[in-house]
Amino acid sequence: PEFNGDATLWNPTDCQTAIDCADDLCWVKICGGHFEMGDDYADLTNQAPKHTVQISTFEIMQTESTVAMYQRCMDDGACTAFDSTPLCDDLYDDQPRTCVDWARAEAFCEWADARMVTEAEFEYAARSRGADYAYPWGNEDPTCDFARLGCDLCGTFETAPVCSFPDGNTEQGVCDMAGNAIEWTADWFHNTYDDAPTDGSAWIDPEGVFRVMRGGGVGSCSGPETRKRTFHEPDFWYAGGSIRCARDVVEDP
Repeated sequence: PEFNGDATLWNPTDCQTAIDCADDLCWVKICGGHFEMGDDYADLTNQAPKHTVQISTFEIMQTESTVAMYQRCMDDGACTAFDSTPLCDDLYDDQPRTCVDWARAEAFCEWADARMVTEAEFEYAARSRGADYAYPWGNEDPTCDFARLGCDLCGTFETAPVCSFPDGNTEQGVCDMAGNAIEWTADWFHNTYDDAPTDGSAWIDPEGVFRVMRGGGVGSCSGPETRKRTFHEPDFWYAGGSIRCARDVVEDP
């Protein structure tokens, strides 16, 4: 089938969403398709131009990397300790492992036999496979029933245990794609989507100065909108920044 140009999804009929869990790490299968990424509003130039992207079927971590997951990676010698501050310490095992920079995120994903999620994959998954949703839960205004929101909107700068807000999950069951902790992606940041990849791959050429982060998080006023982009230097870390990895899916011929 060919994309019809009106942002309607092309859904492979032989692909079904599934959740695969092992050793406390769960992966959600996201069936591929086409979607219209970004916005064309004049005041959102770094989200423009809207452009058609074809996503191959992939798997994404159902949750942000937790403290317990990251500890296992450190125990195996694949991950290094995070930068310690009062806001990064004394976290529970089921909270997101925050205070990680981009290199630590990449190392964790490699340890998990995975890779960094691409920016296009993140938006596609956050929009429940590319639907025209402003937020992972749909188009209702954000409240603290849907997510642990930033800018102290929910009365705290602390993250919640992962998957604490099921009403805010995507239709495929991915948790915390908005709020709680903001997450690194594989991409370099570019000021617009001009010349961006259209196959769902990471935008790594040419190299940039900043890496893209997605999803909003506590302690930050970057919004939870599904199309919202923010960016930081790769060595940036803070108490609301975490990790979400992806894995390729080999389709049967």
